[in-house]
Amino acid sequence: TTTTTTITAMASRKASKSKAPDVLSAAYLERTGSKNELLRRLTTITDTLSSLSEDLDPTSHPGLLSLSTSLVSPQILKHKDKDIRLHAVLAACELFYIYAPEPPWEEGEIIEIFGQLIRQLGNLHATSPGGANFDSYFHILEQLSEVKIGV
Repeated sequence: TTTTTTITAMASRKASKSKAPDVLSAAYLERTGSKNELLRRLTTITDTLSSLSEDLDPTSHPGLLSLSTSLVSPQILKHKDKDIRLHAVLAACELFYIYAPEPPWEEGEIIEIFGQLIRQLGNLHATSPGGANFDSYFHILEQLSEVKIGV
């Protein structure tokens, strides 16, 4: 019966994973109950995009387009919390890299992203190496350099 219980538990976990929204889709950002949950999900998205960006083909992940749209929504890109906005910009930078040379946004949305990106980089004056968010700001600069995005 222990084996049966283990198999049942494994099947249950597999079924619950298949029902969970794909991290690389807008559905993953929906219905987040708190700021901390939204930040955790944005961090997961950014980490996933960063680790897969070398090998990721946007056509193999149809949810990426919906994720791109969600990231530029005012609820995220203009969120009242600075860390939410920072992680939205980080995710957008990863998407610029993945979709280069053609970003998945309209011109007006790109301008909104660049505006927020410039505001985020403006925070560099208030941090130092090893300080809070320094690595995130540095990663934005790396992405801008690597994708050759002129802001």
